[in-house]
Amino acid sequence: MPETGQNAAKQEADLALTLTRAEEAGLRVLLRGKLVAVFIVAAWYVISRANLYVALVAAMVAVITILQYRLIGTPADRWWTRYLFITVDVIVIVAAVVLGLPAMGPDLPSILAFRIDVFNFVFLAPAIAALSFSPWLVIWAGLVGAAAWWAAFGWALSTMDKAAVLDWGDIPQPPTLDDYVAVFLNPNFIGTGSRMQETVALVTVSLILAIAVHRARVIVRARAEAEQARDLVTQTFGQYVPEAVAQALIADRGVLAPTKRQATVLFLDIEGFTRLSESQPPERVLAMLNNFFEAVARVIAENNGVIIQFIGDAVMATYNVPLEDERHAANAIRSVAQIQALVDAQAFEGERLRVRLGLNTGEVAAGSVGGGQRQTDTVYGDAVNLAARLEAMNKEYGTRVLLSESTAGSAGDGVPLRRVGTAPVRGKEQPVEIFTLTGPA
Repeated sequence: MPETGQNAAKQEADLALTLTRAEEAGLRVLLRGKLVAVFIVAAWYVISRANLYVALVAAMVAVITILQYRLIGTPADRWWTRYLFITVDVIVIVAAVVLGLPAMGPDLPSILAFRIDVFNFVFLAPAIAALSFSPWLVIWAGLVGAAAWWAAFGWALSTMDKAAVLDWGDIPQPPTLDDYVAVFLNPNFIGTGSRMQETVALVTVSLILAIAVHRARVIVRARAEAEQARDLVTQTFGQYVPEAVAQALIADRGVLAPTKRQATVLFLDIEGFTRLSESQPPERVLAMLNNFFEAVARVIAENNGVIIQFIGDAVMATYNVPLEDERHAANAIRSVAQIQALVDAQAFEGERLRVRLGLNTGEVAAGSVGGGQRQTDTVYGDAVNLAARLEAMNKEYGTRVLLSESTAGSAGDGVPLRRVGTAPVRGKEQPVEIFTLTGPA
């Protein structure tokens, strides 16, 4: 499979895992809440001794709930187990409602359970299922609730004398109050039309809840995709700039706010690159440059520097912009020493390189420049120009590193430096004192 296809498959798998974890988290929340509610109900009926039958049903529901909770996230937690548990929940609720009335009194017919306000308990099934974050489970709960309600209704009818059954159609039209009361309050009144209304209400509510859960899943998926894209952008930027800069670019929609402050600027150039590039195939030159730049970028990033530009075989990096760093001069000098040690010890695609480096500390302006959809982060000012000039002046003085007096003074004590002299710099009235490194920084 091509790498692009593999990445897409991995991203889709990660999104699926995110949704699965959301479902599992939702199930845990609803089961904990359900368990607390069941224990409260059971405790109330046990303490008040109002109805031990209800307490027994609550204990049964608690056992089922604990079993389901322990299964979440285990190999035994299959998609169908959740449908099985919600089905059991619905059957227990409906059975408790219908069978509970005769348990309160042997002379009370089961059909009376449909005459009191107990159907609301059936709505608990889709409501509980909604917390599972699965729209299909919500629909299933509503359909099973309706089927169980009608099954219980049919069972209650089977216990009655068919000849004595009364329904809405037995009320004379137009009815008087006595006609209405005589039918409606009769123990044999079944109210089939009311069951139809209850079923329509339950299924409609279940569908609405399922749509809401689906919308929530879409939002979670979109958020997961956005987070995934954000991580990908951060990782991509991280190949070129430190992660903190990448995060700042993303937070500011790709534009860094203009800044003006003291910073240390580093310029690096490869000696004899023109001759080297003319004597080697272009693919080998590019491989060598990529290998070298990768190593240099790692050193600079580890010392809190940021590469602003790759210019042919040259590198420009800054310290203290855009990332703030109180020890920017010392960190820049440490970078220079480590880069020199790197090129002395390592070959890049079989080539031994020599580099020249210039460092200067001063006030720079930094920010994003460009036009249209193309933006780049840059720095400018006299401090930048002097750093570039010092890198070039290594040819004149036979050195590998030159840094200005301002960088030497800002670096603090303990840095092994040797004064090279003073040098006139174009654009400056006074010559600049310059230094070079004499040992490891």
